[in-house]
Amino acid sequence: MLTLWRKYSFIIIFIFITFLMGIYIVSSKTSTDQTHLTVTVHEGDSLWSISKQYAEEYGIPTAQLVQIIEKENQLYGKVIKSGEQIVIPGEYVKSSPTQLRMALKEE
Repeated sequence: MLTLWRKYSFIIIFIFITFLMGIYIVSSKTSTDQTHLTVTVHEGDSLWSISKQYAEEYGIPTAQLVQIIEKENQLYGKVIKSGEQIVIPGEYVKSSPTQLRMALKEE
């Protein structure tokens, strides 16, 4: 048994590390997908009121969150209606201020 270990230890360790890396990659993609928040618009809601509700939780100014929501949902100048669903993307709101500015400039 010791002879087999000496002969194939590199391959066994390589397979084990590859397996662990695969698990890490799959789990990190799942956590990114879960950061998006879907909000259903209710009567009387506006982009500002929705943004104000979540801006403090994510630690960014309300105006910036309005811009992010407009960009993500392609709502530039559009009125939102009751029953619509709006996505608040987590990867933007959990980013640094520099990354937020870059994300808002991209189209």
